[in-house]
Amino acid sequence: MVWEDLKPRDIVTDASLQNAVIADMAISGSTNSLIHLIAMARRLGLALDLDSFSKASEIVPVVCNLMPAGKYLMEDFHFAGGIRALLNVIREHLDLCAEPLQALARRIHRRR
Repeated sequence: MVWEDLKPRDIVTDASLQNAVIADMAISGSTNSLIHLIAMARRLGLALDLDSFSKASEIVPVVCNLMPAGKYLMEDFHFAGGIRALLNVIREHLDLCAEPLQALARRIHRRR
């Protein structure tokens, strides 16, 4: 991404932000993540508000039991498969057809 001079504005979309909200709800993320995702969206001129988190929390299952409210450490999450495993569990809630996502995946794959 660095070699291609890609910036967040080039790859972050409404769909990718919504995917981040969904993943955050699935791990029962902190309120800090809400603040940062909303700030990032505003900085990029994209629409994201607390209602997005509220709607996602009604349909997305919490699949992690992480501290501080839960029992396990982030290290345990990592060894259990981490974000890849989480995204697989919640894939039906994610928008994985977004063109920028597919284009980014092709660019990254070519660089390997």
